[in-house]
Parts: sequence; structure tokens; C-alpha cells
Amino acid sequence: MRINTAVPVSLLRLPRRWLARLRPYRPIETTRSQWDVEFAEGRWSYLADLDEMARYSVIAGYCQQLKPGGRILDVACGQGVLLDRLDRNKFSRYVGIDISSSSVSRQSNRTAQADFLVADVSAYVPRALPWDVIVFNECLYYFTDPLGVTGRYRAILEAGGIFVVSMHLTVETRKMWRALDAAYAQLDAVTVTHGSQVSWIVKVYRP
Repeated sequence: MRINTAVPVSLLRLPRRWLARLRPYRPIETTRSQWDVEFAEGRWSYLADLDEMARYSVIAGYCQQLKPGGRILDVACGQGVLLDRLDRNKFSRYVGIDISSSSVSRQSNRTAQADFLVADVSAYVPRALPWDVIVFNECLYYFTDPLGVTGRYRAILEAGGIFVVSMHLTVETRKMWRALDAAYAQLDAVTVTHGSQVSWIVKVYRP
């Protein structure tokens, strides 16, 4: 009788997962040109699909419930999906900024109430207008210093203003949540899990 001595793949993954938890935080590396190509080819169009609706609904709900009529800055806004989820009667100003000119130039929903800018989020000097809500939606894990990025924008947050942060669950984002929780006062948090078993955490902070 032949005995199968092969180690299950799930067991082989365990040491790697533990090592990933112990190593220092590693951002996802990408470039402006890569973003331009991916947006131009429609690789991020799925963000407007049903799979993502619950997460965006939570983000929009926090913005509108906690700061009705507020001024919203959407950092690394991509295709502006959040704007499409917001009730135009429940905010006074929306600005989305993104590094990809391919993404921003395709926006057709600019109005006096809503606009988009092309800028490198990590280097951009935000407008002096005090914002009531600053949204970091699935973007912080692309930066080497996520807390440094949020700190730049904290300076233009209105007194009593909030950060709304969304990140899908990974080993790296758990590290970032710990850092954010230590740096800022948390007002609320929710975990959203889709039928595909993909999960996101959305949190509200008052810096």
C-alpha cells in the first residue's frame, strides 16, 4: 500500500501567512502610466458593478448621515464611482482627485457642485477649502507612508470633520488598520462581505 506523504497546500500556506504578518508593511507598487493603461482598457470598470455596491453604499451613507450637506474630498477617486452613489441633494461640494489622467479625463459628471482633478495624491497640496469629509477608498495600501498621506489631508479638515476609510481585508491592510486605529479616534466601523467571500472594512475616524 502506497502512503501519501504529500503535505496539503493549505498547510504549506500557513508559515507564509505568519511570516507575512511579522514582516514590515509593504505597499502595492504601481506607476502613473500603469494606472492610465488600466483605466483606458476598462480594467477597473467592475467597481461600478453589483459586487461593489454594498461597500460604496456604506461609504456614501457615512458621508451623508454624519455630514449632511457637507463638502467631500474623494482621494484617489478613480472613475468617480462614489459620486454616482451619492445623493446630489445631500452634499454641497464634491472634488475627486486621482493620479490617472485617463480616469479623470473620462469624467462626464462634472458640475458646479462636483469636479475632478489630476494629481499625485502623495504630493498634492490640497486646496485650502475646509472639507467636512475626506474619503480614502481602497487607496492607502498603494502608499509607502499611509499615515503620512492622511496627515497631509488632516490639515484641511474642518473642525469636527471626518475621514472615511475603506480597505479590503489582507495581511497588509490589517497592519494599516492597527496604525490608523492608534493614530485617530474611531467613530464607527463596519465589515462588508460579498457573496464571493471578499470582505472590506469601512471605518470612520475623527482625527
